[in-house]
Amino acid sequence: MIRYTIDDIMREKPCPSYPLSRVSALWGGAESLSPAEIARLPIPVLDRIWALGRLLFRLSPPRACRVARLIALDVLDLWDPPDIVVWFLCTGDEQARVSARAAVGEASWDAWATARATARSAAAAAEQATIRDAAWAARDAARALARVATGTAAEDATRASVRSAARKKYLSWVVKAFDPFTPVGDLS
Repeated sequence: MIRYTIDDIMREKPCPSYPLSRVSALWGGAESLSPAEIARLPIPVLDRIWALGRLLFRLSPPRACRVARLIALDVLDLWDPPDIVVWFLCTGDEQARVSARAAVGEASWDAWATARATARSAAAAAEQATIRDAAWAARDAARALARVATGTAAEDATRASVRSAARKKYLSWVVKAFDPFTPVGDLS
């Protein structure tokens, strides 16, 4: 069974919130912990995922990369990625990774350029707007903001719940990846 010591964690250079004294306290006097025990530590889920992800990458970079790709595939519906990105996430093809990175960079640049052009158009329209037009625009913006504000608390709670469930799911995938008998494709 794979086990990790405090020194193993400190070698990964955790953030300043996890000095040696805190990690030692989390280990509670144990000489080492298994990935499943690290996954149950009383720290935020993202911190557990970080620690286990770093340890998994040292143990097996291909398995760690597969888990990362599975997580990315799980949230693919949240954006419209270029086809090459989907191909890389599904296959792990190294040449596709290079092209995917370039495609994402280009898409980010295009989005920034579009946003900048839209802002310039809005500024030009504002310069030509009359006070009446500005008042109508302000009223419409206030109404839109009110609609957003009234639904925000419920939406935030729902989003937080969904995020929490997803993070726990991803943590379980990382823990499963430490088991050499679990096929990488069966992690989810």
